[in-house]
Amino acid sequence: MASSSYLIAWLWYLGATLVLIAVWWRWTRKLPTLWRNLSRALPAAWALMPLTVALGHDRLAPAWLVTLFEGFLRDEGDLRRGGLTLLLATVVAVLMVAASWWLDKRRAAVVDDSPASPQQD
Repeated sequence: MASSSYLIAWLWYLGATLVLIAVWWRWTRKLPTLWRNLSRALPAAWALMPLTVALGHDRLAPAWLVTLFEGFLRDEGDLRRGGLTLLLATVVAVLMVAASWWLDKRRAAVVDDSPASPQQD
């Protein structure tokens, strides 16, 4: 595939993924905060995580797609390479959501503990 075709394919993929993330963002807006953030972060991490097409190859593809091809469609494919990459993306996304949740709880506790400002009449 020519360099320009490769770039165009990635631009189409990223554009479509961003549109799907925006739609999903809107659909999940009424979920509780923790579940909303998890349901947003995990699909985004899985969809946007790149991986080399093959060992020693310089072209990238979405990790979920490489995992699908390596694990199920190639005779001598190895599911672990893409699977570990997706596992890493999952761990990073969950840690980011957990940190955000913890910071929100901490901020709420600080606001609740602060003394009420005196009202002026």
